[in-house]
Amino acid sequence: MRLNVLRSFETGAADTTYVRTNTESICLQLRKVLELIAFSTLVSHRDAYSKARQDIAKDWHGNRILKAVEKINPEFYPRPVNGWVERKPGRPRFEHLRGGYLSRGQFVKLYDKCGELLHSTNPFAKARSFEGFSRKCPEWTLRIERLLLEHTVSLPPHGDLLWVDVPMELEKPVVVHHLAQVRA
Repeated sequence: MRLNVLRSFETGAADTTYVRTNTESICLQLRKVLELIAFSTLVSHRDAYSKARQDIAKDWHGNRILKAVEKINPEFYPRPVNGWVERKPGRPRFEHLRGGYLSRGQFVKLYDKCGELLHSTNPFAKARSFEGFSRKCPEWTLRIERLLLEHTVSLPPHGDLLWVDVPMELEKPVVVHHLAQVRA
């Protein structure tokens, strides 16, 4: 839903009258999407994460959540894929995207930039470019969609995977497959 709101701002279907308030509204939606991505990493790592942080219910800061989960599982961040590819007969593998999606580093930068723009401007601080940020928002939305559309998440301790399909239409459900490693 939040990505649909972002698209509405991009097309002009949503408008708050002023560039600055439009940008602040966009930042709020982007930040909420990023927090949902961070919370999704908690869901897939809840048992291990709750052992590391007893106050799991109090976490809200996206980057702090990602850092805590990363200590438990360095492979936690969603890896966007483009379906199965059978390179060897009978041995299909995921084809991972090589770019064009929201990377872990970009997540942190975008999260911080949105937070900066959501706060009132300090009159003694350097001026901020709301217009410049607004122009970049369609790219950020597309990168988030590419990250989420179809991705895998590595699960500790045995290397199991969650294969997640997130259709971008409201009426279609998210589908999650648990792929377990074959253990001898």
